[in-house]
Amino acid sequence: ADPALQRALGWAKTEEALPIALARQAFVRGEMIWRGDTRMIYVIGRDGRWQVHPDTFVEGEPEQDPAITPPDGLFQPIRGFGKLWRSDPKVRERTGWALAKEQGYGGFVQEFERGLLISGGDRTLALIAQDGNLEMGTVWN
Repeated sequence: ADPALQRALGWAKTEEALPIALARQAFVRGEMIWRGDTRMIYVIGRDGRWQVHPDTFVEGEPEQDPAITPPDGLFQPIRGFGKLWRSDPKVRERTGWALAKEQGYGGFVQEFERGLLISGGDRTLALIAQDGNLEMGTVWN
């Protein structure tokens, strides 16, 4: 229904959105979304920019670092979000502390020539690639 969004995304790579498992965690300065089908983590800043990182967490690894104590009312992310957050200072700076624990849910993803739509929970995000690079870009508002 939005011609400008269609131009930004390009043509769909599949006829319909694919159902997938998702997880989301809100942070002081953004959020992270995990895709169960690809095991990729989308780091989305409040500035409207996003990057994607592989989820390298393996069952049996420590879920969190007990030496890191969040301020009152905030959380240290755990598992895949936490491993990425602890190991990448740029991600930690971009997001800040978690506002709540991560939440898993079912949703849909549809990939396009120049980005993707992630839908689930209470919203749909359009992630537009930057200069054809499907690993970073901007969030369509």
